[in-house]
Amino acid sequence: MNPLPVLSDREYFHSHRYFESNDLDEAREVTSRLWRPHQSDMKYPREPFFTRHNCVQLDQFRLSYVRCDNVLSIKSVDAVGLYQIHFALNGASQHTIGKHVIANSPESALILSAPYPAIITTASKSRKLILAFTADALMTELAHCLGHMPRNPLLFEPTFDLRKNETGALLRLISFLCHEVEQSDSLHLNSSLAIQQLERSILYALLDQHPHNYSDTLHAPIQSDLEWRARLVEEFILANLDRPLSMGDLCKLTNVSARALQACFHRYRGYTPMQFLKRARLERARQELLADTEESVGEIAVKWGFYHLGRFSADYRREYGELPSETRRKKEFDILL
Repeated sequence: MNPLPVLSDREYFHSHRYFESNDLDEAREVTSRLWRPHQSDMKYPREPFFTRHNCVQLDQFRLSYVRCDNVLSIKSVDAVGLYQIHFALNGASQHTIGKHVIANSPESALILSAPYPAIITTASKSRKLILAFTADALMTELAHCLGHMPRNPLLFEPTFDLRKNETGALLRLISFLCHEVEQSDSLHLNSSLAIQQLERSILYALLDQHPHNYSDTLHAPIQSDLEWRARLVEEFILANLDRPLSMGDLCKLTNVSARALQACFHRYRGYTPMQFLKRARLERARQELLADTEESVGEIAVKWGFYHLGRFSADYRREYGELPSETRRKKEFDILL
């Protein structure tokens, strides 16, 4: 089975150059500030050294493209509150975490959990895409899902197979985020709601789809599936449409697991909580398209968290039988009359 075609071997974020250098000492100093304090040495010191880092800092995430043209041995000397997902775009690097030696290749991504240092041997002429986020952001999302703050650190199974369909939703979200960030003139990059909504969706997908030491608790079934939970969630969503919402928020509200809440909605509503959220935001967008406003269709879509304008138009047409632009034209025609 081939890897899912969501990440390609190319330079990401080329318009967001952080630094590049032919000097290992300079690279070590800069990357220690960016990632973790570490020691690094070239395996082939007589060969040329070059590295390039392109970096984008979002609300909770840091996205980085890392190129290194020499084989490095990197040892982090201090673990900090930062989780990282490494996607190897070519070659295979070797990571030693505790007693485990793990390969990071185009077929297998790697998750570095915050509490543990690592020893990394990079591939020759390696290219990586790295998604980093703080432990605070991830633990807050987990606490919302569990209904309480976890007592122990969150530890992920360190690898996940990119060839398996189970990872597809998470990978598509990450790939989509990378694509949208690269469109630096896109309207949604100026919308905190759109970016934060996408970031929280990725955090939840990671917690929901990839094994960790709280997976069993997170997916525990509920003993009862009362309809009041669905009503409570719907009222909460309608009162907070201008905030970035995730399943974690809804789990915290109802004090049940995400899967139990999904089952409750399926039984009593026939749709999911996030589908209700989308419909409610579509309705707010429609109200503004019909209002006397100078905002464009794109600005209204982004305002209500729809960062992909093509999908917004398709969802809107499916819901209302017309395109957003047609709704706007009807309003303009009514004003002329």
